Amino acid sequence: MSKKGNSKIKGQKLSSGQLQKEVLKLFRRQPKKVLNPRQVIKKLKVANNKDSVQHVITKLVEANELRDLGDYRYQLNRSAGPAAQRDSNNVAEGRVDMTRTGAAYIIVDGQEDDIFIAPRNINTALHGDTVKIRFWTPRGRRKPEGEVIEVVKRAAESFVGTLNIFARFALVALDGKLPMDIMIDLGKLNGAQEGDLVVVKIIEWSSGRYNHPVGEVTTVLGKPGTSEIEMQAILINNGFDPAFPEEVLRE
Repeated sequence: MSKKGNSKIKGQKLSSGQLQKEVLKLFRRQPKKVLNPRQVIKKLKVANNKDSVQHVITKLVEANELRDLGDYRYQLNRSAGPAAQRDSNNVAEGRVDMTRTGAAYIIVDGQEDDIFIAPRNINTALHGDTVKIRFWTPRGRRKPEGEVIEVVKRAAESFVGTLNIFARFALVALDGKLPMDIMIDLGKLNGAQEGDLVVVKIIEWSSGRYNHPVGEVTTVLGKPGTSEIEMQAILINNGFDPAFPEEVLRE
């Protein structure tokens, strides 16, 4: 039956809507299977590229149809559903261990298993933050997952990233385990130029205006590539106060 279904779409480049339906059908036919975008393309035998498949998978994760397991691996979400999950009374506090895919694990003292948090449930938390979470164990699974309900303490106030300037705004792409961009008003660049490595301070974590946190450039480190600039970036990303990088470097 599945082969017959695949023959209708084999070799075709599907529209986003069609592709989303076929991807969901694939996961529903194999509810325990863990797949990445390349494997999905291979199984469906479609002509869509990896980016378009990743796009529809992300939409299915946001719709709670698929589970993001990290490292671009996905599985059908067979849990009881979002309403039942959020009724859970299990609340804990822990530290965020972010993955490069945007998912995270929360390390809780006294908890044997780290608690998985899908990207849609991070709620502005970043790597190293102390957070309060609500968690549950999905039906048919042993390991818990949850959602961030409060950021108790930020691990850092300033971040290092590369500046990209557009016509009406700028974005700073953060380095390391921080899978997000920070939006900067053009009046808050502090003299920084396109491609500079900069230190930014977030001034608005969640905004109805944008899908990104909003910040301002506080320090311009310069063009990436020199050992001194790379050292400053490492120090700041490890929690050193960016107001004192030169003093630290002289020690």
